[in-house]
Amino acid sequence: MFILAHRGLKLEYPENTLPAFQAAADLGFGIELDVRLAKDGKLVCKHDPIDNSNMAELTRFDEVAKGVISKFGKNQKAAIHVKYDEQADAQLQFLAAAFKEHELFKKAFLFDLTLESAEKVRGMNPAIRIALSVGEANYSPTIYRWEQVKGYLDLFDAVWWDEWKILGSVYNESMRQEIRNAGKSIYAISPELHKDHGNPHAIIGYEQEWRNFIAWDIEGICTAYPRELEKLL
Repeated sequence: MFILAHRGLKLEYPENTLPAFQAAADLGFGIELDVRLAKDGKLVCKHDPIDNSNMAELTRFDEVAKGVISKFGKNQKAAIHVKYDEQADAQLQFLAAAFKEHELFKKAFLFDLTLESAEKVRGMNPAIRIALSVGEANYSPTIYRWEQVKGYLDLFDAVWWDEWKILGSVYNESMRQEIRNAGKSIYAISPELHKDHGNPHAIIGYEQEWRNFIAWDIEGICTAYPRELEKLL
């Protein structure tokens, strides 16, 4: 199972920075990161929109791709979050170019794309792996219900399993089996990452969800607590 450290090891280092990602990689974990397009045409790692930030202080995606992701071992993956407002053709083309330049095809995947963006990326380079976000409701234009995407299986390789508020609505054996029967991998969001959205297991109960994920033999879990999760494996 792949353990994806959410924005790197955030307690020790600022999130979405090269040291945070490197620290996670050094411990054998994969990473989840947010990518945005800066005004100078470079991809940077940042969760929130770029305002008047000093560009010199932002981590360049190329640095992370070259220095961390390209050196991953077989048990590490990078989940690259493409925000809804960052899915213009220019950014998708930059991402496609980065995958080719750094040979990330087996070491990373894009997630949270719309169906339209997924189709564009497929046209740019079908070797880029794509995970569509599947939740219990359409909380944003990039979050689908399974019923909405299972007719577009040629556009994605994996499901970014994302239960926000309603326990058991997504994280259940029946849906897990249906996704697997469709030939798709599963990467789950750990409940503590949805604390602000009211997930009942965000503070107490996320370890039980981890045990379910492990028992269901899904491909990966994205968590803020990678070292704690590792103890259960």
